Amino acid sequence: MATTHKDTGLRIQPGGLPAEMKRARKTEADVNAFLAALDGESDRGLILTLGAILDDMCKEWLEEIFSAGTDGIRKELFSFNGPFGTFSGRTKALYCLGKLSEPLFKDINKLREVRNDAAHKWADFNFTNPKWRAKVEAMVSRVEMHDPNLDLRFRVKFHGWMLIVSVLGRGVKPDANPV
Repeated sequence: MATTHKDTGLRIQPGGLPAEMKRARKTEADVNAFLAALDGESDRGLILTLGAILDDMCKEWLEEIFSAGTDGIRKELFSFNGPFGTFSGRTKALYCLGKLSEPLFKDINKLREVRNDAAHKWADFNFTNPKWRAKVEAMVSRVEMHDPNLDLRFRVKFHGWMLIVSVLGRGVKPDANPV
């Protein structure tokens, strides 16, 4: 019997997680816990969490790619002033290495920009504020939903989920809409 997350409606078949999730040693329980954790987040917290997860995943991916050399040199690569020390530097490196398609790179970069706003602006960050809503709408613009009335928060979670699965795929390069 499939599990349907109460808010997102994502259906997960037992034993039927995508290969990417299995390779990353993620279980159905992990996926459900992740989606449930997002439910309790504020709009700012939702964006920050998705950004942090994608940033960590990009870092881990680059650490796999750049596993040779000394510990000291690898540490310098990932230090704040190193080429892979920031989310932006990591995504640019993966794109230039041919690991991220252009559409996936652009989607992650949009989330990164919104994450920076959420992290560094003092103003109340929420999806009802027209200033932030426009940026978030642009971020999820490639996500086509069958129901045009789905709220923005749902679309952000779904879009974030699709980006995470794409990065977990290590080479999944969706040229079209991820849905």
